[in-house]
Amino acid sequence: MNKPIYLSAALTPESTDCTTNRAFSGVAYSGAMIENHGWLSNVVIDIDSMTIAPNLQLLLEHDTNNVIGTATAVKQDGKVLVNGLLVSAIDDDAQRVCQKAQAGITWQLSVGLYDYQQQELIEGQSEVVNGLTVEYPATILRNSVLREVSVVALGADSATSLAIFSQNPTKKEDNRMEVKALQEENATLRAQLEATNVELSTLKEQFAAKQLEARTNEVKALFAAIGKEATDEAIKPYLSMDSAAFAVVSADMQALKPKANAALFAATTQPAEKPAFDSSKVYGANRYNQGA
Repeated sequence: MNKPIYLSAALTPESTDCTTNRAFSGVAYSGAMIENHGWLSNVVIDIDSMTIAPNLQLLLEHDTNNVIGTATAVKQDGKVLVNGLLVSAIDDDAQRVCQKAQAGITWQLSVGLYDYQQQELIEGQSEVVNGLTVEYPATILRNSVLREVSVVALGADSATSLAIFSQNPTKKEDNRMEVKALQEENATLRAQLEATNVELSTLKEQFAAKQLEARTNEVKALFAAIGKEATDEAIKPYLSMDSAAFAVVSADMQALKPKANAALFAATTQPAEKPAFDSSKVYGANRYNQGA
């Protein structure tokens, strides 16, 4: 693993209050050549190929056990910009950094670059990096990863700047107003959601009642078809069935309905009509018998 490269920017306070958290921002790397930078001599960092790690912590002298704030870095207009928060309200070391800056001590903001690839220019060779022409002798660092931000006593890049400043009261007020507006909007949305849920619940109850009424009528019609008395107790088990199950049960019950004996309703032969009583014939027969 190659050695980390540290780029620095002057850290200048703009407020005498070091008991509150202090925001900072500035240029961590100007994009220009840094001359006589340690063992690399003249060095230029290719900003386009640089990767910036997320969620950077602000360290004191690159000590990972001494976190004094948070930071973010962005690439913009051929420069590396850094901003963040010095937690001087809750951390003693952060407060001392602020107090020493107020007393005139010049701190530097240093960003650490890792996992870079070195390109050593040879005599007569030149490259365009960050919009600038870089000539021999120089080292170009490509594909670096910015992994840390620190407050240090000594830095490297003289063409950078950074300031610590107090929170902007107007901005804070704007933020409070924005938060209040969002809270009010959230309350309105919650009320609308609650009203919608009540309406939905009512519609569900009405739909369930309609379904119950329709099923009750279906069960009563089924019972009438099979000649069964439709009491409340008798139809109750059928009310909770889903449509498919009730359709199957209904079909089975109607199939099992007793069928009437067809012979009982067949046409029968009527007896011959009894002849009417003729009294004259009886009287004639009696006279005949007497004359004989």
